[in-house]
Amino acid sequence: MELCKKLPKFPLLFLPIIVIENALRNLNPIELIKFSQISKRCLKMIKYSTRKNPFKIIVTFSHSPQIRIKSGHDFYNMARPFFPEDFDVNLDKYGCVRILWSANWIEYILDALNCKINDFSIRSEECLYSFPFIIDWFSTMKHCLEFAAFEGQAIISEHLKLFLEACKTTRGLVLSLYQSYEILPVDINSLKMDYIGLSGRTQSLNWITLNTIMSFDCIDLKLGEFVFAETEMNLFLKDFLKGRILPRMKNFWIELLPMNFQLLTDGIEANQREKTVVREYVHKYPMLSITFRGRTDVHKESGELVTFEQSPPPSPFDPNCKARFRMVVW
Repeated sequence: MELCKKLPKFPLLFLPIIVIENALRNLNPIELIKFSQISKRCLKMIKYSTRKNPFKIIVTFSHSPQIRIKSGHDFYNMARPFFPEDFDVNLDKYGCVRILWSANWIEYILDALNCKINDFSIRSEECLYSFPFIIDWFSTMKHCLEFAAFEGQAIISEHLKLFLEACKTTRGLVLSLYQSYEILPVDINSLKMDYIGLSGRTQSLNWITLNTIMSFDCIDLKLGEFVFAETEMNLFLKDFLKGRILPRMKNFWIELLPMNFQLLTDGIEANQREKTVVREYVHKYPMLSITFRGRTDVHKESGELVTFEQSPPPSPFDPNCKARFRMVVW
């Protein structure tokens, strides 16, 4: 430390622009933000030398808002290092001060690094009082997201509706609805994106009909606990195999009460494979692999091979325990 104090100051800003830009490219996001806070000239230099959208910005609004930046394979938490050390959380009962501070901090980061928000999520019960402000603030940003998520145990219809209207996403949407009460239906017909995930308890999801699900346009579809009967799922399979619904879907997952195989495949030419036939399906988003041992094969009218399986329920002695139904297109 004594040696560092004796070193003379280095006039970085007096170097040629190209040299400064090359030096700044070696800094990580946290170092860039720290440098930008030295002076207005430093901030201007960061903005000038940083290309558009060099990093991925991930924002989560909860009791303690999180702002993370992804650079390559590395993640940097931009909230904790810069949150005021003398801030007393007990004085911020409803989290409004933290939300306001975080919103201003996010805007500064986006402006300094020439970025936009890529992923955006809200945890309902932790932002119940500040939710209107969050949505109003985000609506002014007019960002087209890659991924959006709304989750929690205090979901209400009005908040869900506002969230869907404000968060326009191109890649993925996750709604994790775990409230213990029913909510009024919200229009989610004709959602179009790569990944759709609807999870939660049965009473939390009973406003979502099979017709609504059949109106989606996605590649990966993961659904939580529903109460569709074998006859409904049979019609779903027939329409899917004929190409009438979900033409892009490659991976499907839903949790239902155990279904009768004969009723499920009535009118469908199905081939049950031996367990010695082992096949692996790679699920791209989120990245994981699925291993099928045997299972049931059917074909779409387009000629594509489709495999599905129904796993046994985790608690076979519980009549209300849901079983997992999974289907992939090879």
